Amino acid sequence: MEKFNEMESEDQQNTNIDDSDLMKDVCELLMGDSMTLENADQTHCTAVDWFKNWATTFQHQNYQSSLLHPYLVTVLRDYLLMHAWKNSLAVLRLLGDDPNHTAISLWKVGMEIMYSNPDKNKGLIEHYVRKLKEMSDLEIKDVILEYVMYLLHKGELDEAKHAMLDIPKLKGAKKWDREKFPNRDLVFQAYQGLLYYTHWNLDRQHLTSQSTQMDEDEFRQGLYYSDTDTLKDSAERAIACFSQLYDHLGVWDIFITKHVQILEHYYRLEEAKTVLEKYRDRNKENPNTHKYLCSFCVKHKLLTRECETQLLKAVADSIPSDRMVMDLCDRFIEDKNISDLLFYIFELKDYKCWQNDVRSWRILSTAIQLALDNDNQDIIKLHWNPRESWWPAYHFNNTANGTSDQGGGAEMGVAPDIQEIWVHRVCCAAMLVGPDDSFVSSVRGLLNRKQIQSLKEVTKKVITSGGIT
Repeated sequence: MEKFNEMESEDQQNTNIDDSDLMKDVCELLMGDSMTLENADQTHCTAVDWFKNWATTFQHQNYQSSLLHPYLVTVLRDYLLMHAWKNSLAVLRLLGDDPNHTAISLWKVGMEIMYSNPDKNKGLIEHYVRKLKEMSDLEIKDVILEYVMYLLHKGELDEAKHAMLDIPKLKGAKKWDREKFPNRDLVFQAYQGLLYYTHWNLDRQHLTSQSTQMDEDEFRQGLYYSDTDTLKDSAERAIACFSQLYDHLGVWDIFITKHVQILEHYYRLEEAKTVLEKYRDRNKENPNTHKYLCSFCVKHKLLTRECETQLLKAVADSIPSDRMVMDLCDRFIEDKNISDLLFYIFELKDYKCWQNDVRSWRILSTAIQLALDNDNQDIIKLHWNPRESWWPAYHFNNTANGTSDQGGGAEMGVAPDIQEIWVHRVCCAAMLVGPDDSFVSSVRGLLNRKQIQSLKEVTKKVITSGGIT
């Protein structure tokens, strides 16, 4: 612990760093011609002393140097969290000098150090990646894929595309264990598709802007259609990459949304629907697969109302707190399906994110009143009894409601939507816990005349039906 405290204090002395020399040292480390620790003044820090002490201890105890690795990684992790790049490099050097070091440490940590200042270190990052390609014990496609993500983040699409295309040219690259990592080739292909999609999307935006500025002669000369052909080529290349994904289990959300967007742009709606169905059928445990299919079919009116309702049910069953649950409940209200309506709206209201949502309170109030009107108190009790012990404190209290006991809400200029929340919430409270509940009494003074009349009508229903509790 004392040594670790010394290392933390050392970080205060390493704020002024020559980034250029620091990054060159990282590259030298991979090239195998870095200076020895004894002659490298810039690597002399507490971490080096700590390592030498450990090395001496283990050497006297006849342990192999690889046993130092987990201790060095722990120190390195702390330095990276503190963004102590100079000290991180010192520990990285030590890992490189360990005969049993892993190339992954050099790759991950080296890139992290250089990403600390990506604009200044751009040339060094490219050089570093080239050196990483020569390390036979690295998964080269993993290295390139991370580099591509970096280039995409920087907006350098052409460079990212070239980096991906260079993969087949690499010689001596480590072969992937296809049994251990069966989806690696798919992931790489998917990101190739993402690159083509990005080019397509940017070109599409440019073409849209360009077409509004073209005069009639340019349009007739075919300049617009020439650009359109290029656009379609990028789209088809992206589709070809994405199409390989959906027969395989996996979370491909980022890719399927782009695939569907391309198909939707060209009005290939049935094809897009088939893609979404295949993705859903193969990955039913992923709730987004149900959402994507349902949203798309509803948007383009591709199914009957009954089929759309079934898709909404699938969404609600996989994500009870999703906003689309309220769309489902609105359908149940239209169909007078009280049983399903109460089940799904109570499930939704269990989640705090909907505690102050007007629409959800309106649906719950409507659902309970429909049940009372049809003498279905037993169905209400079925859902209320498991919640009776905690819902009143959760939903029916002034803190949760954002109210106070001062009254006069309407006269004090309270926003109409807030007042609507109050009236629906207090109606639910009157029906579920009784019209004499303290919460009902405290909120009554915040309502306007019309809202008070609505509350009276609800109270009358409760009394007439014999109540729920």
